[in-house]
Amino acid sequence: TPCGARLHVAQDSDHAERVTLEPKSSAMAVIAPVHRTQRGLRWAAIGIEEMLNAGGAVESVRTDTDSPVIQVRGYGTLVLFCSALPTKVSMNGKLADWKHEDTPAKADGFVVRVMVAQSASQGSSEVQLAFG
Repeated sequence: TPCGARLHVAQDSDHAERVTLEPKSSAMAVIAPVHRTQRGLRWAAIGIEEMLNAGGAVESVRTDTDSPVIQVRGYGTLVLFCSALPTKVSMNGKLADWKHEDTPAKADGFVVRVMVAQSASQGSSEVQLAFG
């Protein structure tokens, strides 16, 4: 993970995460809601990794289906958490390249990365996940 980044998925909304910083150091945090598909799969749109305000790239999410849709502004690597791997990822209606990595055991899922090309980001891009 870039720059020592780590993923923590809270199991409930009452969870608190303790963060300790060394003197004269700093850290950025992105807090993203974890959604559930109709089949109970969990996923979260974390944001575009290369942006200072990564979560600010997520304009909207549509969660009323088993194929979530994420509207993002900007370009770079869109980072998602998914409790199961998607069977297909599309961007603006076309198949998209993506990769994944296992998350730490307590997160129980995968980090999915989708490249949002600069040419595709004229305004915003629509990323859709399909779960088999």
